[in-house]
Amino acid sequence: MLVGTVHKMPVVVEDEIVVRPILTITATFDHRYVDGFHAAQFAQSVRSYCEAPASFEPPLAGDNQRSVNKANVIRPQADTP
Repeated sequence: MLVGTVHKMPVVVEDEIVVRPILTITATFDHRYVDGFHAAQFAQSVRSYCEAPASFEPPLAGDNQRSVNKANVIRPQADTP
């Protein structure tokens, strides 16, 4: 991920041209490992957080929406006597 500098740029707000600070953020994803859908969701989340940082609520550990293939999870082995 690359974060550029903030520049003042003209933008249209309610049919008027106003000057706003604009930040350029660039991210690349290797589609052999990351599906484009998930990359787009991540990019949209970053954009939303930057546009409204006061509304940011970190996800809770138990709120994971992904399904985990339990066969691929490595668990520590219990000590056996």
